[in-house]
Amino acid sequence: LFTLESRVRQFTISCIEWPWWDRTVLFIILLNTIQLAMYDPYDIPESRPVSPRRDVLEYISTVFSAIFVVECIVKVIALGLIIGPHTYLSEPWNWLDFFIVIIGILDFLPVNAANLS
Repeated sequence: LFTLESRVRQFTISCIEWPWWDRTVLFIILLNTIQLAMYDPYDIPESRPVSPRRDVLEYISTVFSAIFVVECIVKVIALGLIIGPHTYLSEPWNWLDFFIVIIGILDFLPVNAANLS
């Protein structure tokens, strides 16, 4: 899709080669972990219809998911997805990253829980 000479690909390559790229991503993962630790599984709309804390945590979760999707897209554009020796999915850690991003995207899809049974 993007040749090696493409400005978009050159920009994404420079992003992932930036020394602070991995540090920033790891810091965001740390913040996301803290946010997940603050999650209360018993704070559901059925038991407490109004919960500002839950609303804030859901918003923050959406922001983190969006950041991780963008990070994945940038790396896929820079490295390529599958074809080639040093592509995004050639590294096992990126398999986990890609899986988590896909699950995060699925979380955005509307699901009617009543129809799942």
